[in-house]
Parts: sequence; structure tokens; C-alpha cells
Amino acid sequence: MSVQLDRRRPVSGTKSARKLSAFTLIELLVVIAIIAILAAILFPVFAQARAKARQASCVSNLRQISMAALQYASDYDGLILRDASNQSVIDVNVFQEPVPQRGFAEAYYWQTLWFPYTKNAQVFLCPSGLDDFRSAFRYQRLSGGQPLREIWGHYGINYEGLAKRRAPYYLDRSDNMPFPSETFLVMDSWSVSLSVDGADNPSRFFGCGAPGSGNDVGIGFNLPKGDSRRGDRHSGFVNVAYYDGHVKSVPGSKMWKELVLSGVTNKFTGFTADAGDCNNATKNNYPN
Repeated sequence: MSVQLDRRRPVSGTKSARKLSAFTLIELLVVIAIIAILAAILFPVFAQARAKARQASCVSNLRQISMAALQYASDYDGLILRDASNQSVIDVNVFQEPVPQRGFAEAYYWQTLWFPYTKNAQVFLCPSGLDDFRSAFRYQRLSGGQPLREIWGHYGINYEGLAKRRAPYYLDRSDNMPFPSETFLVMDSWSVSLSVDGADNPSRFFGCGAPGSGNDVGIGFNLPKGDSRRGDRHSGFVNVAYYDGHVKSVPGSKMWKELVLSGVTNKFTGFTADAGDCNNATKNNYPN
């Protein structure tokens, strides 16, 4: 039995069939142009979505940290942070890495005290923070021949308002805090401890010295805008955990202009931000 071929349809694999199925150069260029336009539109959207996801993860971290702090307080007579003195000793950082024996260790290794209530050291690292924090000056700096191993470029504690001997709420019970929903506990920061080493002046709170200078404490607004070490690393916002356990994102500009530069005891910090050695801050000079 013979098979009749349909002569109107080209046989697969023939030159005629290949010619009918091919794209022209113009069609390929059009497709490439469309893909390029879509990529230009979507890539920034994806980048913003990733940044928002990291910010949300940071909020979750801070919420877990604040809950750990409150659990710690419930176990230690209402004290949210142990008494810091020149006799205090903490032997390891939150990653169980040995640290030098030094006074006022709570200011630098506060994470170690709250770690048992989180069981996860990673919550003390901001997803948008400094990736290689072990390269930071205060991690590598030696004391007695041993690295300090402080975790900078992630979160900083309100040491000046909570644990310093002249702090308004020094050794005060957590339920005696007058403004728990307005006073910060931990926040996005360059320094591991906000207002440590005398940084109770507004400009030192925000940061005024070059990294590694010894005067580089604070949130890190002295660093370039967009630097992952800065406190406002979330597209200009700073994530803040408050004394009552809630967390919210605060614009860095609002913090600079309203929350700290008051010159009087303010609810946000819990102390008077008017001392120190870097007195060039002004309310209208939000750093870039």
C-alpha cells in the first residue's frame, strides 16, 4: 500500500520547514529589548523586596532579643542587665569565643547574658549588618594579647540608660521604668553598646570619629550613607526594640532631629545627652 504525502505541508527536517520555524534578526532583537526593559523594571523591585525581607527579619531578631532581656529580668530580680562595674567578668562572647577578662564587660558582651534565653546566636546579627564583623577593629583589637571579639556593625544596647552607675535607672527594676514603650533597649547600630565610653553626647551617640580612632562609637552616622555598618541601614530606617518589648522602624532623620538632640533628659534614651567631647551636632545637620 502506497502512502500519499501531502505536498502542501513541508516535511519535518526539510529546508522549507526550517525556514518557516526560524526567527528573523529583527524578531530576536525585539525579544531581547523586551527582556531588557522588563529586567530594568523588575530588578529594582526585587532588590527592594529583598531589603524589606531583611528589615522584617531584623525586626524579628530584635523582638526575640527584647523578649530574652525581659525573661532575664524575670530571673534576676527585675534587672534587665547585670550591674556593670570594673569587677565584672564575662569569659566568652555570644559565639562562645574566648574574650579577655575586663571590667564593665556587660557593655561589650551583653549578648552573652541574654543568649541562654534565645538559644540562637544568629539573632544578634542583623541580616543587613556587617557581613565580616570579625574584620572590625573592635573585634581584632588586642587586650592583654587577646582579641576583644566585640560584635560591632549589628546591634547596640542602651548601656548609658540602663547599666552605668550614674544612669537614671541604674539597678532599677524593669517594672519601675517610667516610659517603657518610649525608651530604647537595643537598636541597629555600629557600636555594640550605644553611649559606651562616655558617648553620652548627641554627636558621639550618632558617631563622630573615624573607624578605629577610638572615637567611633555610636550609631555610625559618620560612616558613608548606605554603609551596612550604619544604624539606618534599612533604607534610612533604624530598627529599635523598646524596653516593653515592642519593635518599630524609626527614620534616621527623625532620630537625629527629635529623639536624641534635646539637650535634656529624654524618654528615648533615658538620659541627658549633653556631655562628652564632640560638641558639633545640630538638629538641622542630619549626616549623609
